[in-house]
Amino acid sequence: MSTNVTTPSAAPAVKHHRNGILLLIAAERLLKAAAFIITGIALLKFVHVDLILLAQSYIDKFHLDPRSQGVEWVLRNVAHIQPSQIRLAALGVFCYSGLFIIEGVGLYYQKIWAEWLILFEVALFCPLEFLEIQKHPAMWHILIFIVNVLIVFYLLFLRIWALQMKPRVRRIKPPKPKPPEPKKEEEPPDPTLLILRRRLGI
Repeated sequence: MSTNVTTPSAAPAVKHHRNGILLLIAAERLLKAAAFIITGIALLKFVHVDLILLAQSYIDKFHLDPRSQGVEWVLRNVAHIQPSQIRLAALGVFCYSGLFIIEGVGLYYQKIWAEWLILFEVALFCPLEFLEIQKHPAMWHILIFIVNVLIVFYLLFLRIWALQMKPRVRRIKPPKPKPPEPKKEEEPPDPTLLILRRRLGI
């Protein structure tokens, strides 16, 4: 006879809830990393380019007045840029893009250290952005500043909320399992009772 052996079904996989706002912040970090990588590659292309000739070609192309203050300022500053300075600037851009990648990937996997890293990094630059807005107010700059402030407040709220929830989780302890009751040992039967039962046929 064949017997059907039933195996216990596998336990359903537990789905971890992902924070949609944290995913948006992670996507924003990764997009910034991509933009910085493109900027760094573009800077490296200017290492072996004569910047003065390049600037003069654009002046001729757009029919700009070479005697204007803006054009003279550009030509004067371009003349002092060295290839080593361009390489250093590209290196800084690549390092900053690496920081954005670390933040984005860490936040995607919901790492607490990534939240703290973004919180301190964004909060550090918010005062500088505010001063820049006061000097040169622009709509896109104001929008970036507002987004960064919202990111700081949201991450700070998450961290404070998590710190407040930890003591509550520690207080609520699962009940301890009861120890198994010891088995009672059966007492040996009385020999006189056994004799009586045999005689009576019980």
